[in-house]
Amino acid sequence: MQPTGPHEDFTGFLTQELTLEYSRLHLPYRIPQKALVKPNNKETGYNPDLLLVDRRQLTSEPLWEKKSTLIYGASIPIVIEVVSTAVATLREAALRASTSRETLSPVA
Repeated sequence: MQPTGPHEDFTGFLTQELTLEYSRLHLPYRIPQKALVKPNNKETGYNPDLLLVDRRQLTSEPLWEKKSTLIYGASIPIVIEVVSTAVATLREAALRASTSRETLSPVA
C-alpha cells in the first residue's frame, strides 16, 4: 500500500534530523532506502519506514552484500515505523480495553 503524503513528509523529517545528528556526531551510520530487516529465524523480512544502520557492523551481516538484508540487531541502532493518528488511537483504545479486562478479571 502506498503511504500518505503526511506519512512521507514525517518520515522525511525524521530522516533529515537523524542524518544531521549522526553527521554532527561523526557516527558511521547510514539510512538505506530499501534495506530489509529480517529476524534470523524467520523466512521473510520487511522494509521499515526508517532504518539507521551502523556501517561498522555490516561485515557481520551475511545477507548484506547480495540482498541488502540485516539480521542482527547490532547493525540497527534505530528502526522506525510511522503510524497514523487513527491507528495509534485504535491501539490506545485496545490497550485501555485490555487493561480494563485485566483489572476486572477474577483473582484465582
